[in-house]
Amino acid sequence: MIKDAFRSTAQFYKNLLVDILVIVFSIAGGIAALKFDVLRIGKILDSNIVVSIYTLICLALSFPIIWFINLLKEGIRNLPKRKKLKVNLEKLRLADGMAHDSLWREYEEHSLTLINETGQDIKKCYIMLDEVAWKNFKKRWEVVTKDVFSKPFKWNKNNTDGKIDIENGERASFVIISHNEYSIYNTTHKRNEVQTDFDFVFSGDEHFLIGYGSNIRLRISIRGKYENGESFEPVVFLLYVHLLQHHGIPKVEVIKTERVK
Repeated sequence: MIKDAFRSTAQFYKNLLVDILVIVFSIAGGIAALKFDVLRIGKILDSNIVVSIYTLICLALSFPIIWFINLLKEGIRNLPKRKKLKVNLEKLRLADGMAHDSLWREYEEHSLTLINETGQDIKKCYIMLDEVAWKNFKKRWEVVTKDVFSKPFKWNKNNTDGKIDIENGERASFVIISHNEYSIYNTTHKRNEVQTDFDFVFSGDEHFLIGYGSNIRLRISIRGKYENGESFEPVVFLLYVHLLQHHGIPKVEVIKTERVK
C-alpha cells in the first residue's frame, strides 16, 4: 500500500512537471514572438493579442514534441534486449595429453586438441604463445621469451589467418611443435650421432627454432569471440613439455597442462 501511494505521488509530480514545462515553453514562445514575429501579425494586431496567438501556437506545437519524445522512449524501452549468453569458459579446455604415433619419423608435427563444450559456438578462435620458460641448471623455471610471437599456432584445419570457428561440442587440433631428427658425424668420436631440432609452428607454416633445454614451459592463451561477435577474455594454460633430443619416441610429450585462473 505504501509503495503504491508513493508511486502515485511520484507520477502526479512527474505529470505536474510536464505541465509546467509546457506552460513555460508556450509563454516563452509567445514573448519571443514579439521580437521575431515570424507571421508578421504584430503590424496589424495589438501586442497582447500577438503574444496570445503565439502562445497558443507554441502550446499546439508542444503536443507533437511531447508525442515524439514519448515515442522515442517507448522505442528504446521496446528494443530487443541483448540475449544473456550462457557460456561456461571452464569447458573450453584442452584434451589430456597429445596423440602419439608409434612409428618413428625424421620429421613430425605434434598437436594438441581443443574441446569446445561451452554451450555455444566459438567464432574466430586462435591460440597465441605468450611466454616460453625453460628449467635451468638450478631446476627453476626461467622465462626466456615473452610477448614476442605475433602469429597464432597453426590449426590442423584449412584456414587463412590462423582463426577458425569451432561449433559447440566439437574439437579442433593445433600444432605446437615440430621436430626434425637427423644424423651428424662426430669427428671426435668418429661416429654418427642423432641431432634433433624443435620448432614452434605458427599460422602460415612459419617455424621458430626453440633451442632451449629438454624441459620447457609454455604459456598459451585461447582467444576468440562468442556467437554475437563479442570477444571473450583469453583462456590461459601452462604446458609443461619434455623434448627428447636423442633418438626415440615420443619426441615431444606434454607432461602436464595447468589452467591459469
